[in-house]
Amino acid sequence: MAGKQEQLTTCPSCGQVPSAEACCEFARSQRQERIPVLAEVTTPSGERMAIETRWMRIGRDSDNDIVLINDSFVSRFHAWITFEQGRFWVEDLGSTNGTLLNGEPLKRRELLACGDKIKIGESEMTFFLLENAGTAS
Repeated sequence: MAGKQEQLTTCPSCGQVPSAEACCEFARSQRQERIPVLAEVTTPSGERMAIETRWMRIGRDSDNDIVLINDSFVSRFHAWITFEQGRFWVEDLGSTNGTLLNGEPLKRRELLACGDKIKIGESEMTFFLLENAGTAS
């Protein structure tokens, strides 16, 4: 696996574990907070998508940042990539079919490293740190 496992974090405002939906106004604002572009994901269609916010949600619903509408094995709100304390993490959001990181099922959120493969349903993405990422890795 790519890195160290960690328990789900709780929202510092309301104390709940955020899931597919933001748990409170603080979580909603954090999800949309812009960050310097330090990483990107190559989507199943080959598009390179910059990670520009603290939470990048992936799933079949059109409200996701990466929408995988043509994959019936993907849940509405399947997983997300988060940026916390200068590091990128991937976490399954309780999806039906789970999320794989480098071929291994996610049991908890995992630290991402450059080149990691994230598989959601039948769709695979690759995570990249950009050269200007510095100590974010």
